[in-house]
Amino acid sequence: MRLALLILLPLAARAVAAPTPQVIDEAGEAWLKAHLAARRAELLPPRDPGRIDARIDLRHCALDLSPNLATGFLDGVVTLCAASRVEGLADLAFDLHDALAVSSVEGAASFSHAGNVLTCVLPQPLALGEQACVTVHYSGNPASVGFGSYDLSSHAGTPILATLSEPDGSPSWWPTKDDPADKADSVDVRIRVPLGYTATSNGALVSADTLAGVVTWHWRERHPIATYLVCMTVTNFVAIHDQYQPAAGPPMPVVHYVWPEDLADATVDLSVTVPLIAWYASVFGEYPFVDEKYGHSEFTWGGAMEHQCNTSYGAPLIRGDHAYDWIVAHELSHQWFGDKVTCATWEDIWLNEGFATYSEALWTEHLNGGAALISYMNGRCNVTDPSGPIYDPPGTFDSNTVYKKGAWLLHMLRGQVGDGAFFALMRDWACGPFAYGSATSADFIAHAQQYTARDLGGLWAGYLYGLNRPNYGWDWRSRTVGGQPVVEIRARQRQAGALFDLWVPWRVSAATTQVYWLHDRLLRQGFVVPLPVAPTGVQIDPSDWLLESHASQTMAGQLRHLALLARFADGGTPAAGALQTRCGRTPGSGAWVPSLDLGVTALELRELAPTWVDGDSLYIEVESLDPAHHGERLAFGLRPTTADWQDLGLRVLQAAPAPAVEISLVGNQARLDWEAVPGATTYRVRSCTQPYLGVWSVEGETTATYWEQPLTEPERCFQVTALFGQQ
Repeated sequence: MRLALLILLPLAARAVAAPTPQVIDEAGEAWLKAHLAARRAELLPPRDPGRIDARIDLRHCALDLSPNLATGFLDGVVTLCAASRVEGLADLAFDLHDALAVSSVEGAASFSHAGNVLTCVLPQPLALGEQACVTVHYSGNPASVGFGSYDLSSHAGTPILATLSEPDGSPSWWPTKDDPADKADSVDVRIRVPLGYTATSNGALVSADTLAGVVTWHWRERHPIATYLVCMTVTNFVAIHDQYQPAAGPPMPVVHYVWPEDLADATVDLSVTVPLIAWYASVFGEYPFVDEKYGHSEFTWGGAMEHQCNTSYGAPLIRGDHAYDWIVAHELSHQWFGDKVTCATWEDIWLNEGFATYSEALWTEHLNGGAALISYMNGRCNVTDPSGPIYDPPGTFDSNTVYKKGAWLLHMLRGQVGDGAFFALMRDWACGPFAYGSATSADFIAHAQQYTARDLGGLWAGYLYGLNRPNYGWDWRSRTVGGQPVVEIRARQRQAGALFDLWVPWRVSAATTQVYWLHDRLLRQGFVVPLPVAPTGVQIDPSDWLLESHASQTMAGQLRHLALLARFADGGTPAAGALQTRCGRTPGSGAWVPSLDLGVTALELRELAPTWVDGDSLYIEVESLDPAHHGERLAFGLRPTTADWQDLGLRVLQAAPAPAVEISLVGNQARLDWEAVPGATTYRVRSCTQPYLGVWSVEGETTATYWEQPLTEPERCFQVTALFGQQ
């Protein structure tokens, strides 16, 4: 759905003078939606959907509607069929606003209507899976809720009645089960209007029979449909007939119902529809309702709404210059994403709106190439922070978060998995197990993960469930490690709040240009990429595959460095983060620094030893964090000799078998004794009072094979570690 009209809707449908509609910007759209949502809360008491949703499965709905085009008064007869999801179901409960009066319910032993719920007591309880049908006779002036669930207005002096029920306005004009997770299996809609008026709805036109000056327009939707997508539009339409030729089967009618005064402009603007259907069908799978129809029905609203097979399209969008082709594309794509596969809850609304917004961008890319795609993402889909979360957003139809950031999430997914996998997963999402049903964000996460070996968890955590975007400070330098040219890239996440766990693309220029996707998940992280020759340039996210911000900078404390290349005791190469290293003036001092890729560690001396000066000695310790190499360590001292980079070369960790320790207690004095470990140069003693917390303090180091220490607590644990290396 695309909203653009800033006009407060009436509380009850009535004949009014035609407003002057206008297309407004995204900020106005967000304001209007929030305003109307708050207004709805004032008009209607909240309902508890649990009882209704859990007990019945909606099947067939047949609507027979007679609206008064002068007053908006509605006489309705609706047959609802539902199957029981429980054993012994005694009644069927449907949503119907109290503004409508129910006169009788056929098929029910009795009924009650209160709190916007119509309860129909059955003649006898239903068994699990058993079906019952009731026919509800009702009338009244529907209260127009939401974005205009039932709106009577006029154009050029002629009445127009239009419905727009998203998200929960259907019960304002017909009884139903108002739950996007439970679609009706099929719907028949009969609309009785005076001769000279056309009534449009979902599915295919079955008949238009005239009797005594009244035309009954009968539409039939044979595919499952969410109740918020059921629609009715009535005025003196003229029809623009076109057709779409699918890959197989007969042509499908494409019919646009427009106002007579807009016929010429609409013929131009809506001519893009058939080419769009053909292209989307080639990308997402055949048009979902190819055995019925597609088209538009013009109404007074300033936006559009993706009613199944029959998009309601705002009069202000019809100008005869293709200015709003992107809205035509947006609403059409909803036929796959929103109508065919529908969000199961309104917390999952991005599965409708984010998908449709990215489909706009894909159409632009199809027409004008990759540069146009990036321009579209950074232009019409530009996201401002604060933004998020996309799932269960702060506003159900928040343009910035749901539409634009939802589109960016799909764009980032495409970058992560590649074009082939992305378009396959999109097509399979539309044509797979969730086709003609409803789905959740969790369903899509599980679906997408099947198309890549890369763990996408960080993408969902950061953007779908998280806030804002990462902000990277970064720098790079060319070095040689063990004779191997490498580029070292350092990144720091500078945003407030949670860290992002993402695969980030980096373009490295050397003999050739290549993009490397590197896994960034820490506050500070570095990467070492081996190259055939020295690099000449580095760029982060060169093709805008991520929603992020960045700035190249010289990282703090990068004036003096030490570089260390380490291997495990068996010669194995440590992965990023498999080692930790620290250096300081004395053993045990300094902060631990995680290793980069390939067992490389870069130490920033001005951060680790701020008072260090040339000629001072430093003590360096390296420990393995890899469970397969538990206990492997290395310790040595040195005197740095350069003011910039000093390459300490290859160092091999040594295995550290745990010494066999005996402990004795004399008074308050503890004594630890152990056997000498071959090759060990010193032994480090740690202790703690709460070992389950993992907080150990260093008591000291010794070259002897014993340690004595007074005890001041009732209980203390000790740990002895053998260290290897040279001074």
